[in-house]
Amino acid sequence: MQSKKLLPLLDAIEQETGHRPHPSTAMRWCLKPNKHGNVLESWMIGGRRMTSIEAVRRYNVTVHRDHSTWWVDGYFLRRRRRARRTRLRSAACRRSSCR
Repeated sequence: MQSKKLLPLLDAIEQETGHRPHPSTAMRWCLKPNKHGNVLESWMIGGRRMTSIEAVRRYNVTVHRDHSTWWVDGYFLRRRRRARRTRLRSAACRRSSCR
């Protein structure tokens, strides 16, 4: 292992992505290969799962190499689009009085 600054798993993910996933999601990233066959590099130290910011960065790059944005950006973009569609539908319904 190279000399990297190891952080608790969720803290490292949050520092790199700006989003704190559910603990079970982070553990799945570490233990189970995704559809690309990648796992998040991590170590058990003193009963705690640790990783580095560089490992999180590498994991995100390999997982999302086909996408232009990181998963957190895509997640919020989809959420905004869904909210906008809902607003537009309700406005159209009010205009045409489809109650």
